[in-house]
Amino acid sequence: ACPGRLLDLMEKRALTLEDVETVVLDEADRMADMGFMEPVCDIIESCGKKPQMILFSATLDDDVSRLVEMYLDEPEMIGIGPEEISMDSMEHLFWKIKPYQKTDVSVKSVKRAGRSIIFCRTRRGVDRLGDEMQEMGVELSTLHGGLNQRQRDRAMSRFTSGRSMVLIATDVAARGIDVEGINCVIHYDPPDDAKVYKHRSGRTARAGSTGVVISLVKGNEKRRYDRIQKDVGIKKRFSEPHPDDLEKKEFKLIEPRSKRMKNRSNQNHKQRNPRRRDRRRGGQPDNSKRGKRKKRYSRQHDTPKNWGEENRGKKGRKGRRSPRRSHHGNNRRRSER
Repeated sequence: ACPGRLLDLMEKRALTLEDVETVVLDEADRMADMGFMEPVCDIIESCGKKPQMILFSATLDDDVSRLVEMYLDEPEMIGIGPEEISMDSMEHLFWKIKPYQKTDVSVKSVKRAGRSIIFCRTRRGVDRLGDEMQEMGVELSTLHGGLNQRQRDRAMSRFTSGRSMVLIATDVAARGIDVEGINCVIHYDPPDDAKVYKHRSGRTARAGSTGVVISLVKGNEKRRYDRIQKDVGIKKRFSEPHPDDLEKKEFKLIEPRSKRMKNRSNQNHKQRNPRRRDRRRGGQPDNSKRGKRKKRYSRQHDTPKNWGEENRGKKGRKGRRSPRRSHHGNNRRRSER
């Protein structure tokens, strides 16, 4: 449950935590960044007995480390993956850019680099950038917190299977997603701090490979990126954007299954009916039912108004006179009166 919703139910006395024996905290560092540590502590202290704690976190610093010291006795630590994201295995580029240039530079960069991830700050920014890049011919998927689980799975499936070359996402995708072959990460909007910069950049240069990290820096964001560089431990100059200088990476886009099945069915149809194909392309008349039907409605200047008028000798609907109604019965009654 969400911490706030759980506390709300406890205040209404809709549930009690006296019999809880195990508490699991998922993405504890993310909850700490969003300010949920105090509600989490209240929930743990509301349990009747001291529960067994299981904690999942990408980092163990600041609030998370204090939480471990307060509620875990002799904890056993299990680490998966590298202990620290190495900033030396990737190339960092900080490009000074105008706001109206960001989309064009991003499109040129991903077309050179191949499979890429672009990070935006807000959901609306992800949708807006996705629409603009789709109009420029880029196959992409979007991922943010406003999508339901089915939509998220579909977006990730398209990206991991190669049916889309670019993933545009908020910081939801910065943690816990391991996709091989990502050559480029673009910070379209600046990260909140150095820790978010590390998590975003860590999507590339994984498993001993190399990658490039591009930060699009507007004029008023230079000071923030100076602070991020200092905290991360790198020192790079701010330069003009040159996406054409990026190393060219080939990416083979996989067609969707529906499109592949459609192309296969068209090929099978052509192989099964070679005579009909030859009749269409050649000058021979097509006497099949389909050919006659096409011939009937493909005459020059043929419209619904003049259908049937070519049969001369027959009057059209306008030329026919409708039979007049007889009023003899009414006259007879009047004469009898």
